[in-house]
Amino acid sequence: MIVFAKNKNFRQLLINQWISGFGDIVFYLALMNYVSAYSFAPLAVLLISLSETLPQLIQVFTGVAADFQKNRIHKYLHIQFSKVLLYSLVTFLLLGQDFSFLILLVICLINFLSDSLSYFSGAMLTPVYVKVIEQDMTSAMGFRQASMSLVHILGNLAGGFLIIWMSIGALAGLNALTFLLAYLGFWHISKSLQNLEPDLSSAKELNKENYWQHLLDSLKVLLGLKNVVRLLLVSTFGQVTLNILTPVATLLLLKRPFGNLQIGQSIAVLIILSSVGLILGNILSGSLLKKLSTKLAMYSSQVFEAFILCGFFWQNFLLVLIASFACSVTVGLLSPRLQKSVFSLIPEEAMGAIQSAINLFSMAVPSVLSMLLIALASSVGIIYILLPLVLMLVLSFYLIIPMENLKMDSDSC
Repeated sequence: MIVFAKNKNFRQLLINQWISGFGDIVFYLALMNYVSAYSFAPLAVLLISLSETLPQLIQVFTGVAADFQKNRIHKYLHIQFSKVLLYSLVTFLLLGQDFSFLILLVICLINFLSDSLSYFSGAMLTPVYVKVIEQDMTSAMGFRQASMSLVHILGNLAGGFLIIWMSIGALAGLNALTFLLAYLGFWHISKSLQNLEPDLSSAKELNKENYWQHLLDSLKVLLGLKNVVRLLLVSTFGQVTLNILTPVATLLLLKRPFGNLQIGQSIAVLIILSSVGLILGNILSGSLLKKLSTKLAMYSSQVFEAFILCGFFWQNFLLVLIASFACSVTVGLLSPRLQKSVFSLIPEEAMGAIQSAINLFSMAVPSVLSMLLIALASSVGIIYILLPLVLMLVLSFYLIIPMENLKMDSDSC
């Protein structure tokens, strides 16, 4: 909170993310709700989901291209304004035309392009962003993650309300307006950011040969950061446990309800506690808990994950609730420290590629492992997912043990 109050550039950049993120969430919910009334609804849902997912999957490649860019502040402004124009077009299509499958295709293509540009411009701006927050990096990243989690919650709540009172065209216009406000906000601080542009060699030009060589070199740099890779793997395994909490707990509650609560009420309590834990960990990572070593936090995370597994084994939902909250706090604590360690150790000319590779790994691997475990629990029973979860827990302990001299604690670098 302190870094938000005293750092003007960080504050404006974060407010921009709040505004555009809120608009995106509301419009996504509205579009999903709107297409459900049409005969092509199943295909529409698939296409909308693909337009959201594919940009995430290709972000490594857009991140590599971002590392070659010069005049980044100027280009970022142009990209932000292009998103205003793109969603103005979406607004026109939804207000001025009869909705059809063809219009849906155009909207999905626009959404794909807009999200791809967002990942590209975000990676392009990363070196500048790191310089903006370098004095309070852990606190800034923790506050950013916590506040964006709150925006996600509020966006979903507001979206559920607004789709009742506003048309799909009006909500598309609201989304375009949020992009316009974000553009104006960035324009307001753009001059002060220009001095923070990375100093790239004039010989570094984007071509096919340099592109693939840079991708390979960036991955080598990442793999060479042993502690960062270990922390990334441990965080990923912890995320798997959190990802499967809701569906596995639902299966548990089908057999053993929790007190007098209905299943939906019990799950709501679990989700709220886990969300609060993540937000709390994010906020405390660089403030009250900044003296807590990263290695101790990692060990604590594994202990709480073990208690979650015990709760599943004993079919004790109360133990799952308490352990999930504690585990969420430690995962939230570790996340900004992972980002700080990466940004503190990698060269700025490779930040886009490495950041994008980490984001993709953190998204894809937990999702795939979680889906497999959920499918296993649903088909043959909860007890059968405990062995792979225990193996991940043991592997996490094995990865943590050799991490003696961590450079990612909030008072280290």
